[in-house]
Amino acid sequence: MSLTNLNSLAYEGICELIEQRGLTTNDRLPSEVEMVKLLGISRPILRQALERLKSEGRLYAVRGSGNYVGSKLGVSPLSFGPFGELDDLKRFMEFRLILEGEAAALAAVSANAEAVELVTKRRLQLDARLALQEHALEEDIAFHMAVAAASGNRYFELATAACMEQIRVSIQMTKDILQRAPAVRANYVSEEHRLIDEAIRSGDPAAARNAMIKHLRRGLVRLFGG
Repeated sequence: MSLTNLNSLAYEGICELIEQRGLTTNDRLPSEVEMVKLLGISRPILRQALERLKSEGRLYAVRGSGNYVGSKLGVSPLSFGPFGELDDLKRFMEFRLILEGEAAALAAVSANAEAVELVTKRRLQLDARLALQEHALEEDIAFHMAVAAASGNRYFELATAACMEQIRVSIQMTKDILQRAPAVRANYVSEEHRLIDEAIRSGDPAAARNAMIKHLRRGLVRLFGG
């Protein structure tokens, strides 16, 4: 079974566990050790699924205490549906240019220190995984979700969360179609995310918007030309 499938199964397993136990906002989840046993997965896979749920606002962590159900667990965001054809992927990536470009610009002028630090933290986590030439899909997504959250506008965050599965699929499809050598891909992905992070950190909305749009547009060009 692929790592992506394992991540999805872990994500779904945690959601089912919450539902089965009737957990609601601010209820504590079982310990990681217990969930590993209950779900039959490894701890690294469990943690990636937990990070995904946290990035969506469905869980939050309390240092030294554990993971808790967030306020968005019961929210049913808009469903963008699966990609029916390759043109759908192109249209979705064009949509991301607008959504995430403006989220990055707003983050540059609105983000508090904690939100800015989270963007940088997510970028460094992505870099660390890329440096090992390992699968970094969830870290990539967590970075983009952190940028949306840093905008300070919950509608950017909700819209990004609503199309999270499409973002996940689009990143994986781009990687699969291009078949770039891991080291080559790691270099340009790391550099593009660094420019976004630095623009947000420096409080430059135009640079943040441009860095995000260039990052996403390069994916479009690499796939479709133009």
